[in-house]
Amino acid sequence: MPNAAGLFANLFGARLSRRIVLWIFASIVVIEGLILVPSVYRREREFLHYLKELALARTTGRLAMAAHDPEDLALNLALLLEDEDVVGGALYQTDGTLITEFGEAPKLGTAELQSGRTERYYRTQERYDALWPGVALGPATDDYQLVIRHDAAAVSREVVVFIGRIAGLVLIIAVFVTGVTVVGLSRILISPVLALRRDLLKAGRWVSSDNLATSPQFESLPQQQRQDELGEVITAFDQMYGQIVDAIHQRQQAEKALAQLAEIGELAAMIVHEVRNPLTTVLLGLTALQRSELPPRDQIRLDLALEEAQRLQRLLNEILRYTRSPQLSPEPLDLNALIEKLLPTLQTMPAAKGRSMRFCAGPTPAWVEADPDKLHQVVNNLVSNAYEASPPGTSIDCTVVVNPDLQQVQFQVSNVGDPIPPDLLPQLTQPFITTKPSGTGLGLAITRRIIEAHGGKLDIQSNPTSGTQVTATLPYAQTNSVQISTAPKN
Repeated sequence: MPNAAGLFANLFGARLSRRIVLWIFASIVVIEGLILVPSVYRREREFLHYLKELALARTTGRLAMAAHDPEDLALNLALLLEDEDVVGGALYQTDGTLITEFGEAPKLGTAELQSGRTERYYRTQERYDALWPGVALGPATDDYQLVIRHDAAAVSREVVVFIGRIAGLVLIIAVFVTGVTVVGLSRILISPVLALRRDLLKAGRWVSSDNLATSPQFESLPQQQRQDELGEVITAFDQMYGQIVDAIHQRQQAEKALAQLAEIGELAAMIVHEVRNPLTTVLLGLTALQRSELPPRDQIRLDLALEEAQRLQRLLNEILRYTRSPQLSPEPLDLNALIEKLLPTLQTMPAAKGRSMRFCAGPTPAWVEADPDKLHQVVNNLVSNAYEASPPGTSIDCTVVVNPDLQQVQFQVSNVGDPIPPDLLPQLTQPFITTKPSGTGLGLAITRRIIEAHGGKLDIQSNPTSGTQVTATLPYAQTNSVQISTAPKN
């Protein structure tokens, strides 16, 4: 159990704990106060009744010897003033008629007596008026009513002393219960919460330092097995800490991978630049050699070498395009009109041999803010891929969908070829990932980068029943008053 200094350090070091303890202390005081009020009132009534009974006991004998004559009775009543607790009185007939008064006149009058009230206490004046029982008057009981005014100063003092004792007892109980609460809270709640707070700060400093080599030691984790809400919070902290550590590890690994990719990209760009010039010379030489008369066997070898050199040139060009960030020159254009302009080229490209294409334009202009050259490249890549994935004799569908509510324009290309395996779908837009036997795997990667550079996204879905659908989504440009561009810039 923590020592007293530690308990109070924990108590005053945590604002929530102070509030809890002060609330408990105040609650005890209020509850005891509510109990004290009726107790004080009841004790006050007891003191007043005792005062009356004591004075009555000391004077009953004198009054009992009084004659029936009212004058004799009045004279004997004055003797009551000799009692230290009696300061005055009044004698009434049973019909309410005042016979005589002596000393201080009581304020408890005939009207109150007839209404059934037999006593009245005046705290500020320290006076107590009370109707004495008929036995005090002896034989005159049935004919008179005697109201006596008592000096209640002693009662006031006794009540103050009683309140002091009760208040002291309440304070002792409140302090004791609060102290026990402090001990319990410090062990059960305050210390674990403060330890958890220190652990959170420690974890925050450790995370910000990015130093994962050594994990900090947490004070709160031994409390993890608690079967209460605080134990659940500590467990959640432990889980969150583990997730953050895993996320930092993954981020660092991703950063390393990105750094390696950046180095590879720079190396690839350098290699491309170094290889393109001699490759151009080789292509020029092979092209010139085609004009020469060669034996058939050598001609076959020449054609094969020229084809492979051209394929290598295309690969180098695609790698170079991928390593460069897309530089956009956007302008408002109608995607429907752009594709309509490109239809002759799209329908006669080499990959379209033996296949057909259907284009469904939307009923309204599909306005986008885009670079016409880059958008032309996107359309060519998606349509060419769809042709290559479709069996001969089939058709591909191109559709433009405008959704003003979502502020989107979608260009969809569908084919009925073999479905793409689900595990391969997320990888298709990564470099050098392809389903074609002779593809470079850079076309979709370049297309995705162009679409994302325009603030859009590329989505690929494939299943055995409906084939493959590639959707390029672009932001919708709300304009109808600009001159549209429908063809790539020269």
